[in-house]
Amino acid sequence: MDLTAKLASLAQRYDELNNLMAQPEVLEDISLLQRYGREHAELEDIANTYHELLSTNTQIDEAQEMYESDDVELRDLAYEELQRLKAHREQLLDEAKVVLLPKDIMDEKNAIVTIQGGAGGDEAALFAGELFRMYTRYAEGRRWKIEVLDAN
Repeated sequence: MDLTAKLASLAQRYDELNNLMAQPEVLEDISLLQRYGREHAELEDIANTYHELLSTNTQIDEAQEMYESDDVELRDLAYEELQRLKAHREQLLDEAKVVLLPKDIMDEKNAIVTIQGGAGGDEAALFAGELFRMYTRYAEGRRWKIEVLDAN
C-alpha cells in the first residue's frame, strides 16, 4: 500500500469517527466516547496532512494547466507557482511519513524534567529560565499537559 492510499484510509477512518461521535448512543456511553475520542485525536494530524496534500495536488493541476497556456507571462508565473507547490508537496509527503510512524509505548508515559541554573550566578539562572520557557512552549505545541512541581 503506497503512502497516499494509507493516508486516504486513515483519513476515511477519521471521518467515520466524526460521524460516530455525533451519534446519540455513543454520546451516552462515556467509555466508548473516550475510546473514539482518543483514536480521533491520534488520526487528526494524519487527516489534516492528507487533506492538505489533496488540496496541493489540485493546485498543482491548475498551475499545470496555466503553464500550458500561450501567454508567456502567465507561463512564467505558473512555472514559479509549480515549483513552490511541488516543494510544498514534497514537504507534506515527508511530514506524512513522520505522522505515520508507529506510536511508541512510552509516548503515553509521564516525564519529570529538572532544570537547574547551576554554577554561574544570575546568568545561569536567566538561561535556566529561558530553557524552561522553551520546553514549556514545546510541550504546549504538542498539547502535552504541564505541571510545575517546584520553582525558585
